[in-house]
Amino acid sequence: QNLRGGAARWQRKLLARGAAGWRGGNALAACGALLEAGLLIADAPPPPAEVLAPVLRLLSSPAVSVAQLLRLGGALRSVLEACAVDENRSKCSYGAVNVMLDAYRTNALALLSADECVNLEACRRDVQEAFYVIFEVLQATGEPTSGKVREQLELCDDILVCVATAAAAQLVDNAPELVAALDALFGPADAGRDVAKHSLTAASARAAEGRTLPPARPTQELGQSPTGYP
Repeated sequence: QNLRGGAARWQRKLLARGAAGWRGGNALAACGALLEAGLLIADAPPPPAEVLAPVLRLLSSPAVSVAQLLRLGGALRSVLEACAVDENRSKCSYGAVNVMLDAYRTNALALLSADECVNLEACRRDVQEAFYVIFEVLQATGEPTSGKVREQLELCDDILVCVATAAAAQLVDNAPELVAALDALFGPADAGRDVAKHSLTAASARAAEGRTLPPARPTQELGQSPTGYP
């Protein structure tokens, strides 16, 4: 009985997670929950091929790579918050944190340049400018824990969230059988899909609000961090 009760609670949480993702425009979370439901819930039929194929395409798409990078960005923000606490300042290796920031910058720019089917140059430039501000602060103060660094890192994460959301939504919208299956399992989510479709526009607007450098800065200058990292 305890096992059945635990399975029922897990099933409710799974369906709630999928519904929240689908209605909120997060196709990655919704499709992951759909796949888990079809494979792990005893009474649920397995997804048919016309539903399973686009789910697998989505879960192997660049949108997942961006989502994985965002988890690393979240960990990096947590590190910066921990380093900002007074009792931790003496224990922090700022050199290591600077290298982590530069690695995050490199991977983010590489992902935004990798898709040959979609031009994400505007988003890439916004991310590039934000990291220029970050490294400019590092060069001036030597400390990566300032509010300006965290603000610009949050801006980069917002842009990447919008890119991942829009890319996933476009793939799902091209698979009407998958949309029907998600609507049937989690309820219709037209509003959430509209949010996802406009995510790239939202990214551009968010970047415009947070931009602190003039957009005319030369590309070569933006590509080189002031701290000397490649």
